[in-house]
Amino acid sequence: MFDFLFCISPIVVFKIFGNSMNPKYKNKGKVLVQKKWFLCSLNVQDVIVLKDPRNGNLIIKRINKIKKDLLYVLGDNNKESTDSRIFGWIKKSQIIGKVVY
Repeated sequence: MFDFLFCISPIVVFKIFGNSMNPKYKNKGKVLVQKKWFLCSLNVQDVIVLKDPRNGNLIIKRINKIKKDLLYVLGDNNKESTDSRIFGWIKKSQIIGKVVY
């Protein structure tokens, strides 16, 4: 039953690993993420959880640029972040959801 509720819930808890979003989002901190199928819009400066295009791991980044169905994402801590400067533009289909709290 719990697995079913997790799948249909529009909001999930995501635990942050790493320092790429310091100082606002700290290592081992938690955020609430609104799943993408429930999203109305994405804007520059929104913080999202996405699949890393290199290995499929979930990562948290901030939208820096939007071009049609592509997003350029950056970590808030440039010295500690692996982001679009490394892996390039991402597709909207790689988004898991948007951080809402």
